[in-house]
Amino acid sequence: ETSYRLRFYYYTGDISGVTDIFQARSTGGSNIIRVTHDGNQLSFTTFNNGSATTAQNLTVADNRYYSIQLNWSAAAGTGALTGTVTGNSGANATANVVGTINFPNLSNAADSITEARLGMIAGTPTVTSPVYFDEFDSRRTQSPGLLCRGDAGGGTGGAPDTVIGVADRVLI
Repeated sequence: ETSYRLRFYYYTGDISGVTDIFQARSTGGSNIIRVTHDGNQLSFTTFNNGSATTAQNLTVADNRYYSIQLNWSAAAGTGALTGTVTGNSGANATANVVGTINFPNLSNAADSITEARLGMIAGTPTVTSPVYFDEFDSRRTQSPGLLCRGDAGGGTGGAPDTVIGVADRVLI
């Protein structure tokens, strides 16, 4: 794909040492997007005409859920990777933005994404409290967006319906 948008939730657990938690790769298995976690920060790297960009880092806390949203596009000089990491404390998601990343003006027209990998993919970190991954969603054009908190699917027979009501509270 020459346009790729994704969202997933990541529970940081308690780790030390670097591990890849997300990779979007080309047909040949080369990373196009790489997200790592070292126990203190998430590090984002993309590739510009085959060369790794300087990583952009966002600090995160142990044992917390974060949503990671990325938008990538390939083009000659106008390709880009942008993203937002949002924490999970409080009810207002926009007030909990941990930070954003922005890699503009990439010369990555020859790149395309053919596979995505999510989990503790590479590295040998020490894990003292487990990490979790949830709700991975990827698309070609429209960004997936965040899930509605507390929407347990009480209104429509188990499927989240973006309305939080009494039935959701019963299910929770």
